[in-house]
Amino acid sequence: AVPARARLVLGWQGLLRTLSAGRETSRKQPIATPLLSRADLVGVSRHDLGPGTQLEALSELLRPGAQLIVTEGPAGGLLVTAGPAGTHAVLRYRALAAVQGDPTGAGDVFLAALVSAGSAAGASMEEGWLSEAAFGWAAAAGSLVVEGVGLGAVPTRADVLARLDREPGGPWLRPVNADRNDT
Repeated sequence: AVPARARLVLGWQGLLRTLSAGRETSRKQPIATPLLSRADLVGVSRHDLGPGTQLEALSELLRPGAQLIVTEGPAGGLLVTAGPAGTHAVLRYRALAAVQGDPTGAGDVFLAALVSAGSAAGASMEEGWLSEAAFGWAAAAGSLVVEGVGLGAVPTRADVLARLDREPGGPWLRPVNADRNDT
């Protein structure tokens, strides 16, 4: 039902949780689904994946060319591009320092800010729409949301711009050895 020229972004973490009344939330094993196989960009927190989960195994669940964002809190995270048979490329993005209050929703805000910044740049699907600047924007938004509590902590455009103005320059993305591929 999703048109071929539309970008499909999936916040995967909620689909990897089992919620039962009166019980602690537990993890579900990542599996192939039609939604996942159509997605162009998938976001997930390292905390929603089991220990030792292999990036290669996650990449095999995606279509070639799809990208996976694995958020890792203060460590930043990974951008994984799926190839025809698993992981094609891995980049690490850096985080911005933050005084952590409540990390709830930080990955969702990061993914929304990344998609917003990538889409605002106006690049087509064929043009690699997730620029280095988009990762800076998302890192700033993610750093701000953890410093507060609840929806009131979701930053405004002005908040994100102010945070970016206070940060040193430099690259947001750097290559990572794809052989070191567990999350």
